[in-house]
Amino acid sequence: MSANPLVLLLAILPALHPDPVEKSVGGDVKKTYFLFGADDAKKGEKRNLLLVMPGGHGQAKEFLPFLTNLHKSVGNGFVFAALSAPQWSPEQTENVVWPTERSRKSLRGVEFSTETFLREVLEDVKSNASFKISKAFVFAWSSSGPALYAASMEKDAPYDGYYVLASVFKRDDLRLSAARGRRFYLQQGTEDRVTPLRWAEEAAETLKKSGAVVKLDVYQGGHGFGQPNPFGAVRAALDWLDSGK
Repeated sequence: MSANPLVLLLAILPALHPDPVEKSVGGDVKKTYFLFGADDAKKGEKRNLLLVMPGGHGQAKEFLPFLTNLHKSVGNGFVFAALSAPQWSPEQTENVVWPTERSRKSLRGVEFSTETFLREVLEDVKSNASFKISKAFVFAWSSSGPALYAASMEKDAPYDGYYVLASVFKRDDLRLSAARGRRFYLQQGTEDRVTPLRWAEEAAETLKKSGAVVKLDVYQGGHGFGQPNPFGAVRAALDWLDSGK
Protein backbone atom coordinates (compact mmCIF):
# COMPACT_ATOMS: atom_id res chain seq x y z
CA MET A 1 0.00 0.00 0.00
CA SER A 2 1.53 3.30 -1.09
CA ALA A 3 2.48 6.07 1.31
CA ASN A 4 0.03 8.92 1.76
CA PRO A 5 1.23 12.25 0.24
CA LEU A 6 0.53 14.05 3.52
CA VAL A 7 2.79 11.63 5.36
CA LEU A 8 5.55 12.33 2.86
CA LEU A 9 5.12 16.07 3.40
CA LEU A 10 5.14 15.76 7.18
CA ALA A 11 8.15 13.47 6.98
CA ILE A 12 10.34 16.15 5.40
CA LEU A 13 9.48 18.82 7.97
CA PRO A 14 12.25 19.55 10.46
CA ALA A 15 12.13 17.19 13.42
CA LEU A 16 11.07 18.94 16.61
CA HIS A 17 12.51 16.49 19.12
CA PRO A 18 15.77 14.60 19.78
CA ASP A 19 16.59 11.85 17.32
CA PRO A 20 15.23 8.38 18.11
CA VAL A 21 17.67 5.69 19.16
CA GLU A 22 18.12 2.65 16.92
CA LYS A 23 17.85 -0.65 18.78
CA SER A 24 17.69 -4.34 17.98
CA VAL A 25 16.49 -7.30 20.00
CA GLY A 26 19.47 -9.47 20.90
CA GLY A 27 21.62 -7.76 18.27
CA ASP A 28 19.50 -9.26 15.47
CA VAL A 29 19.25 -6.73 12.62
CA LYS A 30 16.00 -8.37 11.52
CA LYS A 31 14.54 -7.22 14.84
CA THR A 32 15.37 -3.54 14.49
CA TYR A 33 13.26 -0.86 16.14
CA PHE A 34 13.60 2.83 17.01
CA LEU A 35 12.95 4.23 20.48
CA PHE A 36 11.54 7.75 20.98
CA GLY A 37 11.41 9.60 24.28
CA ALA A 38 13.20 7.13 26.53
CA ASP A 39 16.31 9.22 27.19
CA ASP A 40 14.48 11.99 29.05
CA ALA A 41 12.47 9.63 31.26
CA LYS A 42 13.56 9.65 34.89
CA LYS A 43 14.52 6.43 36.61
CA GLY A 44 11.43 4.68 37.89
CA GLU A 45 9.10 7.15 36.16
CA LYS A 46 5.97 5.63 34.63
CA ARG A 47 5.45 6.07 30.91
CA ASN A 48 3.02 4.54 28.44
CA LEU A 49 4.60 2.65 25.55
CA LEU A 50 3.27 2.82 22.00
CA LEU A 51 4.50 0.00 19.77
CA VAL A 52 4.28 1.33 16.21
CA MET A 53 4.13 -0.82 13.08
CA PRO A 54 4.45 1.51 10.06
CA GLY A 55 2.25 0.99 7.05
CA GLY A 56 3.32 0.97 3.42
CA HIS A 57 6.65 -0.84 3.08
CA GLY A 58 7.00 -0.98 6.87
CA GLN A 59 10.52 0.46 6.96
CA ALA A 60 10.59 2.59 10.09
CA LYS A 61 13.70 4.55 9.09
CA GLU A 62 11.83 6.33 6.29
CA PHE A 63 9.09 7.45 8.70
CA LEU A 64 11.44 8.75 11.42
CA PRO A 65 10.98 12.50 10.84
CA PHE A 66 7.21 12.09 10.81
CA LEU A 67 7.21 9.83 13.88
CA THR A 68 9.55 12.21 15.71
CA ASN A 69 7.12 15.09 15.19
CA LEU A 70 4.20 12.82 16.08
CA HIS A 71 5.87 11.84 19.35
CA LYS A 72 6.48 15.48 20.16
CA SER A 73 2.81 16.18 19.49
CA VAL A 74 1.62 13.34 21.72
CA GLY A 75 3.84 14.43 24.59
CA ASN A 76 6.20 12.98 27.15
CA GLY A 77 3.62 10.69 28.71
CA PHE A 78 4.49 8.24 25.94
CA VAL A 79 7.56 6.43 24.70
CA PHE A 80 7.36 5.17 21.12
CA ALA A 81 9.00 1.98 19.85
CA ALA A 82 8.72 1.91 16.05
CA LEU A 83 9.36 -1.54 14.60
CA SER A 84 10.90 -1.94 11.15
CA ALA A 85 9.41 -4.72 9.05
CA PRO A 86 11.96 -7.51 8.40
CA GLN A 87 12.50 -8.23 4.72
CA TRP A 88 12.93 -11.93 3.98
CA SER A 89 12.38 -12.24 0.22
CA PRO A 90 11.09 -10.18 -2.72
CA GLU A 91 7.84 -12.19 -2.62
CA GLN A 92 7.27 -11.46 1.04
CA THR A 93 8.29 -7.80 0.79
CA GLU A 94 5.89 -7.25 -2.09
CA ASN A 95 2.88 -9.19 -0.85
CA VAL A 96 2.90 -9.49 2.97
CA VAL A 97 4.85 -6.68 4.60
CA TRP A 98 4.13 -7.88 8.14
CA PRO A 99 3.87 -11.72 8.15
CA THR A 100 1.70 -13.21 10.88
CA GLU A 101 2.06 -16.61 12.50
CA ARG A 102 -0.54 -17.85 10.05
CA SER A 103 0.65 -16.17 6.85
CA ARG A 104 4.38 -16.82 7.30
CA LYS A 105 3.89 -20.55 6.74
CA SER A 106 3.25 -19.88 3.05
CA LEU A 107 6.19 -17.47 2.63
CA ARG A 108 9.76 -18.49 1.87
CA GLY A 109 12.41 -17.84 4.52
CA VAL A 110 10.33 -16.03 7.15
CA GLU A 111 11.97 -16.99 10.44
CA PHE A 112 9.58 -15.34 12.91
CA SER A 113 6.15 -13.74 12.93
CA THR A 114 5.13 -10.18 13.66
CA GLU A 115 3.42 -11.40 16.84
CA THR A 116 6.77 -12.71 18.09
CA PHE A 117 8.59 -9.53 17.04
CA LEU A 118 6.11 -7.32 18.92
CA ARG A 119 6.41 -9.33 22.11
CA GLU A 120 10.20 -9.33 21.97
CA VAL A 121 10.38 -5.57 21.45
CA LEU A 122 8.07 -5.04 24.43
CA GLU A 123 10.27 -7.26 26.59
CA ASP A 124 13.45 -5.62 25.29
CA VAL A 125 12.17 -2.16 26.24
CA LYS A 126 11.07 -3.41 29.67
CA SER A 127 14.44 -5.02 30.32
CA ASN A 128 16.62 -2.10 29.28
CA ALA A 129 14.71 1.08 30.06
CA SER A 130 15.15 3.09 33.24
CA PHE A 131 11.45 3.98 33.29
CA LYS A 132 8.52 1.69 34.11
CA ILE A 133 5.92 0.86 31.48
CA SER A 134 2.49 1.80 32.77
CA LYS A 135 0.49 0.62 29.74
CA ALA A 136 1.48 -0.78 26.34
CA PHE A 137 -0.54 -0.06 23.21
CA VAL A 138 -0.07 -1.14 19.59
CA PHE A 139 -0.58 1.21 16.62
CA ALA A 140 -0.78 0.08 12.99
CA TRP A 141 -1.88 1.69 9.76
CA SER A 142 -2.56 0.39 6.27
CA SER A 143 -0.40 -2.68 5.50
CA SER A 144 0.36 -3.43 9.17
CA GLY A 145 -3.27 -3.62 10.28
CA PRO A 146 -3.77 -7.37 9.69
CA ALA A 147 -0.72 -8.17 11.84
CA LEU A 148 -2.05 -5.99 14.66
CA TYR A 149 -5.36 -7.83 14.60
CA ALA A 150 -3.48 -11.15 14.70
CA ALA A 151 -1.40 -10.00 17.68
CA SER A 152 -4.51 -8.77 19.48
CA MET A 153 -6.08 -12.23 19.30
CA GLU A 154 -3.25 -14.07 21.02
CA LYS A 155 -4.55 -15.83 24.13
CA ASP A 156 -2.26 -14.01 26.55
CA ALA A 157 -1.60 -10.83 24.54
CA PRO A 158 0.36 -8.46 26.86
CA TYR A 159 -1.09 -5.20 25.49
CA ASP A 160 -3.61 -2.75 26.91
CA GLY A 161 -5.20 -1.56 23.68
CA TYR A 162 -5.02 -1.43 19.90
CA TYR A 163 -5.22 1.45 17.43
CA VAL A 164 -5.85 0.68 13.75
CA LEU A 165 -5.86 3.41 11.10
CA ALA A 166 -7.05 2.78 7.54
CA SER A 167 -6.57 -0.95 7.12
CA VAL A 168 -8.32 -4.13 6.02
CA PHE A 169 -9.99 -6.67 8.28
CA LYS A 170 -9.80 -10.42 7.62
CA ARG A 171 -12.06 -12.06 10.16
CA ASP A 172 -11.45 -15.60 8.87
CA ASP A 173 -7.77 -15.29 9.85
CA LEU A 174 -8.57 -14.47 13.48
CA ARG A 175 -9.44 -16.39 16.65
CA LEU A 176 -12.19 -13.97 17.61
CA SER A 177 -13.01 -15.70 20.89
CA ALA A 178 -9.94 -13.92 22.31
CA ALA A 179 -11.35 -10.46 21.58
CA ARG A 180 -13.56 -10.29 24.67
CA GLY A 181 -12.70 -7.32 26.88
CA ARG A 182 -9.96 -5.98 24.61
CA ARG A 183 -9.98 -2.35 23.48
CA PHE A 184 -9.81 -1.20 19.87
CA TYR A 185 -9.79 2.30 18.44
CA LEU A 186 -10.49 2.20 14.70
CA GLN A 187 -10.02 5.25 12.50
CA GLN A 188 -11.09 5.46 8.87
CA GLY A 189 -11.62 8.08 6.17
CA THR A 190 -14.81 8.32 4.14
CA GLU A 191 -12.87 9.07 0.93
CA ASP A 192 -10.30 6.29 1.30
CA ARG A 193 -9.94 4.43 -2.02
CA VAL A 194 -7.20 2.08 -0.78
CA THR A 195 -8.97 0.60 2.24
CA PRO A 196 -12.64 1.59 2.00
CA LEU A 197 -14.74 2.43 5.04
CA ARG A 198 -16.57 -0.91 4.88
CA TRP A 199 -13.47 -2.69 6.27
CA ALA A 200 -13.48 -0.59 9.44
CA GLU A 201 -17.25 -0.93 9.81
CA GLU A 202 -17.02 -4.71 9.51
CA ALA A 203 -14.15 -4.79 12.00
CA ALA A 204 -16.08 -2.68 14.52
CA GLU A 205 -19.23 -4.79 14.21
CA THR A 206 -17.39 -8.13 14.38
CA LEU A 207 -15.20 -7.15 17.32
CA LYS A 208 -18.15 -5.78 19.29
CA LYS A 209 -20.11 -8.99 18.73
CA SER A 210 -17.05 -10.87 20.00
CA GLY A 211 -17.08 -8.90 23.24
CA ALA A 212 -14.44 -6.27 22.51
CA VAL A 213 -14.73 -2.61 23.49
CA VAL A 214 -14.58 -0.66 20.23
CA LYS A 215 -14.67 2.97 19.15
CA LEU A 216 -14.93 3.73 15.42
CA ASP A 217 -13.83 7.24 14.45
CA VAL A 218 -14.89 8.11 10.90
CA TYR A 219 -13.36 11.26 9.42
CA GLN A 220 -13.81 13.18 6.18
CA GLY A 221 -10.64 12.39 4.26
CA GLY A 222 -8.55 9.90 2.38
CA HIS A 223 -6.19 7.05 3.15
CA GLY A 224 -3.88 6.87 6.13
CA PHE A 225 -3.02 10.23 7.63
CA GLY A 226 -5.37 12.08 5.29
CA GLN A 227 -7.30 13.55 8.22
CA PRO A 228 -7.73 17.30 8.59
CA ASN A 229 -5.56 17.12 11.75
CA PRO A 230 -3.53 13.87 11.77
CA PHE A 231 -1.56 14.61 14.95
CA GLY A 232 -4.73 15.54 16.80
CA ALA A 233 -6.40 12.36 15.53
CA VAL A 234 -3.60 10.21 16.94
CA ARG A 235 -3.77 12.01 20.29
CA ALA A 236 -7.54 11.41 20.44
CA ALA A 237 -7.03 7.71 19.80
CA LEU A 238 -4.37 7.35 22.49
CA ASP A 239 -6.37 9.40 24.99
CA TRP A 240 -9.35 7.08 24.53
CA LEU A 241 -7.28 3.93 24.89
CA ASP A 242 -5.51 5.29 27.95
CA SER A 243 -8.75 6.40 29.60
CA GLY A 244 -10.08 2.87 29.89
CA LYS A 245 -13.63 4.20 29.38
